[in-house]
Amino acid sequence: MSLGTLERRLAPHGLRPQGPVRRRPFSLVFPARQDGTGREVFVKLLTSRAAGVRRNFGREIEILRALAGQPGVPALVAAGTGQDQAFHACEHLRGRSLLDIARSPEGRDLAPLLGWAKALADWISALHRLGIAHRDLSPDHVFIEPDGGLAVIDFGMAKRTGDLPAEERLLCEGYDLQALGMILWETICGQSIFPYRSPALAEVLRREAALVRGAGLPAAVRRWLLDCFATPSEFTPDQRFFLR
Repeated sequence: MSLGTLERRLAPHGLRPQGPVRRRPFSLVFPARQDGTGREVFVKLLTSRAAGVRRNFGREIEILRALAGQPGVPALVAAGTGQDQAFHACEHLRGRSLLDIARSPEGRDLAPLLGWAKALADWISALHRLGIAHRDLSPDHVFIEPDGGLAVIDFGMAKRTGDLPAEERLLCEGYDLQALGMILWETICGQSIFPYRSPALAEVLRREAALVRGAGLPAAVRRWLLDCFATPSEFTPDQRFFLR
């Protein structure tokens, strides 16, 4: 879809698309500018008409509205859920993703990586206290802003957990806790530990845990990673949802 077509579609909402436009499985994402204010935003425009995808997209907008003003969550600037067009526009982040940082020379400095991991752990804990699980955390969804603050994007898989049965709530929150360990691994090692939610997850975890033990990492980091990548027998009953 050309920028001209996008501009005509979003003009009624006061948004002027900019390039580049990136295509994702169910959407287009691109920067834009808000008319009148000149505010820079980032737009996600749904391209799928599948009922389930549209339902999840509407839920994403609801969750972004519910998280308005929360630290580390880009502000929702505009949204539309019409039958012909569904989109949302959030404030444009100026920082760099943890993925970009991990692949740069500065990514070899362990101290700031551990500081950002601690900030992400605090952010996840606060999100869960609000009754929401992100469920799609990855190094390219976590940004470090120019002032050093942390921000998280892409709430397309997020889910409210407050009314869920306890076991299902723990499962949803477990995705975020597991992702925290995987993000720490990927930012330290420069590559992912394994494809997220792999069917062979349990065996991969056992193999990677052995690598952690022999990696010569600081004791605190080694314990943290092993807590995340433990084998089933090492989990408490409430933690076994990690390997389901």
